[in-house]
Amino acid sequence: MVSSAYEEEEAIRADASRRLISILADGGERLLRLQADSVGSALAGQLGKVEAPQTVGDLMSAMWQLPLVYGALLEEMAEHARQSYHIMSRVQNELVDLACDSVVQNGPAVAEAMSAGNVLFADRRHRSVVINFPDRRGMIARSRSRSV
Repeated sequence: MVSSAYEEEEAIRADASRRLISILADGGERLLRLQADSVGSALAGQLGKVEAPQTVGDLMSAMWQLPLVYGALLEEMAEHARQSYHIMSRVQNELVDLACDSVVQNGPAVAEAMSAGNVLFADRRHRSVVINFPDRRGMIARSRSRSV
């Protein structure tokens, strides 16, 4: 019976570890994918609308086209920031769920440990053993007075 309870606790810990790694890995993967999409769309989408300058005149006109791109680019960046926040929020919620599940699963073991501690404390109080240490200062003073 003891070994099966121990094996069950180990299985619970292993499951919690797997869930923790899975939550963090999935969240990290979603964030990396979002970042890659952000960079890809910024380079290909909005900046691709600006025509490549062929002459100095084209270069000057390209400078005037940039403010048109900024609005759409900032809007896209805001959307990606919003999505990033939602990803992180979801990861945090999953971690809180994992922590709460772990507390609930380990509740019986904690209760058992606390009751065992209470039993030891009550036994100690019941025996009320007082340890009598000799007075060290008195012993040192007596030994000095004898040696003088």
